[in-house]
Amino acid sequence: MSKANDKNTRRKANLARQEGIAQERPTIRSANLLFLISMIVMMVTLGIPTQGWSPHWVSIITTALFLLLALLFLRYHKLPPRVTLRLRWPGRRLAALSLLIGVGVWLMATWLGNLVDALFGYSVPWTPDFFPTTPVEAVPLFLAWCVGAPLGEEVLFRGVIQRAHERRGPRVGILGVALLFALYHMSFQSLLALLPLALTLGYVVWRSNSLLSGILVHLANNVLASGRFAAMSLRPDLELGIPSLPAAIVGAILTLVGLWLFRRDTAPPPPPVSPEPTSWLRRTWPLLIAVLIFVVLAGLQFVAGRFPEALAFDRLDLQEAPSEGPTRWQYELRNILDEPVGHAECRLTPEPEDGVFALDCQVQQAAFEARKGRSYFNMDEMDLHQMIRWQRDGLHLVEGEAVQQSGEHHLALTLAPDGEELVLSVSQDGGPPQELTLPDDVLLAAEWPWRLSSLPFSLSYSRKATLAWPSQWREETQSSGPVAEDICVVVRDAGPVWTPAGRFVTWRVTVGDRQTAWYDAEAPHTLVRYHDGIVTYLLTEVEQESAANE
Repeated sequence: MSKANDKNTRRKANLARQEGIAQERPTIRSANLLFLISMIVMMVTLGIPTQGWSPHWVSIITTALFLLLALLFLRYHKLPPRVTLRLRWPGRRLAALSLLIGVGVWLMATWLGNLVDALFGYSVPWTPDFFPTTPVEAVPLFLAWCVGAPLGEEVLFRGVIQRAHERRGPRVGILGVALLFALYHMSFQSLLALLPLALTLGYVVWRSNSLLSGILVHLANNVLASGRFAAMSLRPDLELGIPSLPAAIVGAILTLVGLWLFRRDTAPPPPPVSPEPTSWLRRTWPLLIAVLIFVVLAGLQFVAGRFPEALAFDRLDLQEAPSEGPTRWQYELRNILDEPVGHAECRLTPEPEDGVFALDCQVQQAAFEARKGRSYFNMDEMDLHQMIRWQRDGLHLVEGEAVQQSGEHHLALTLAPDGEELVLSVSQDGGPPQELTLPDDVLLAAEWPWRLSSLPFSLSYSRKATLAWPSQWREETQSSGPVAEDICVVVRDAGPVWTPAGRFVTWRVTVGDRQTAWYDAEAPHTLVRYHDGIVTYLLTEVEQESAANE
């Protein structure tokens, strides 16, 4: 009889303990609603940087709003913050292991992120405002990534949302909230690249019964991420060697060893609590809306990044002139092995009386042979002199001429108006001229990089255009001659670039599949780097000649 009473007493005590635990946890339905609200808050704050705000300060404001939402949520549902959020110190050993795990996860996840970007064929774009140009400008970056994100995101996701989802067991809670954490970042790449970090965060918080463990993992990860980002911004000429496969292997070892020690030094928390007796639809409808938002926004980002030509509804239309006064640019030419192989100088001169701009470029390139991987290039010595004139309004081509000597081959071209069109006439090695009729808004190879400094730079800008080559191989005639092709001009993203002239934060623009140009994000958007598919031009000097003459 006493044994039966003891068994009944233990059963009642266990039920009472389970009931107490349940009262300390949010319901799954309320946590899912909180996640939907937080996603909407993030969508609203995403538009703030377009009003001139720093994106890093906006990130700080967003995470502060997440903290406020979490605290208001706990107060509304009368949940004890300290117990519900698991606000307890895990101990020095677990704290140190958490930092070690954060380092390991970052090394692994950074390489995985690059791999995922390669699989998708593009990376999530950044705007120029994300890149600090001085150590002082890097302060908001570190505050946002190293203070705001670990506190705000961990309180919201592991403190409240995972606490609720653990009602269905730790595996469901950890995996489910990891997926929600990836959805919150609004990118298909995040579904893969962020999962190692998200799963690790969920596990260490659950296993240690301490939110601070997750904050420390997140802190270590973001300190390294922000440090690399700041170094890449302030010193783009440095080779950090990360991400790399060896670093990822070291990171995986650190993470696995850290998690094994973490598990050995902790006891499993109490068993899970049964979920609230509500229907599946009643619990999950906020997540259905959140998934729909994710699919739409991430889908638009995927189309813009992977298939930007699908967004090119209009033809290229340039409005403002690239420079109001005479300007001279000098460039160093480098081959695929980054070896100097020549130089170029271009001058832009306004001619107000004729309503045009004149571009005068001279390029001298030495012969070279280069092999990199499976690519091999054998280039003859080349001298190019071109004089091109653009309309002041609209920057359409007016006329031009060029002479190119490449080894034993000689090429001469002229561009002349013919009504509303242009006629490109090309003569090779003294042969008869070959003509090609072109629209007046055509882009001419070796000329367009300077004209496109007048683009209205913004993410996902994409326009249709026609690109003309003076001499390309033509399969239909089995000969070389002038060729025109329909292409897209796309503003891909922003990033830091180093040249002999200094460090720049630039917009990266692609023209067709083979050519890329980088423009200073600051007006007048100087062309600081240009890759023509074989040779790279690097800015060495820029001079406003009118100011120099004064």
